[in-house]
Amino acid sequence: MRLRDFRRDFNKNFSKNLNKVTDVIGGLATDVVEQVNSPKAKAALNSALDLLRPHFLSLGARVSILSSSQVELTLPRKLRNLDEHGQILPEVQISAAIEAYRMLWRRNAPEGHFQILIKEAEAKFLKFSKTDFKIRGELSEITRESKWAELAKYKKSSHEMTLHLFDEENQICSEIEIRSEFFLKEMLEWK
Repeated sequence: MRLRDFRRDFNKNFSKNLNKVTDVIGGLATDVVEQVNSPKAKAALNSALDLLRPHFLSLGARVSILSSSQVELTLPRKLRNLDEHGQILPEVQISAAIEAYRMLWRRNAPEGHFQILIKEAEAKFLKFSKTDFKIRGELSEITRESKWAELAKYKKSSHEMTLHLFDEENQICSEIEIRSEFFLKEMLEWK
């Protein structure tokens, strides 16, 4: 074996560990923000966190439910997410729905190098609300198994799914329909 044989593994492990360190630092900073009582200090720390965290995390979305069949994210009414009328921006809703979709499918990823390519997202805004949103999506077992079978046979598959955004009164405010393609590259096992 030579050093170049370990290069790919080193890069993979280094990026995993770097992501873990970033998550720990972000978690500590979030805990500090929650401990501070001064509104001005909280605003300053939240602004600093927005610069440190990836864009999606800085939106404040939190995972409520993530299983093999369903996903639910909470999208809060943060100043960064709001338009001039105090409603959550449409682009923030779409971004959060796409991320929820990716989380659900990553949770159901088959063995190998699984890729998700978002081809199109179509949004319908049914009702505007000045509350936090819950983004929900469900994946049936039949759909999951059929996509796995297509990926195993053709190494490519397409999928459509509609995610709904609910307000605090559990009324649908938006529907985001996502069309995507999946790709699967099987990796060789090294012994």
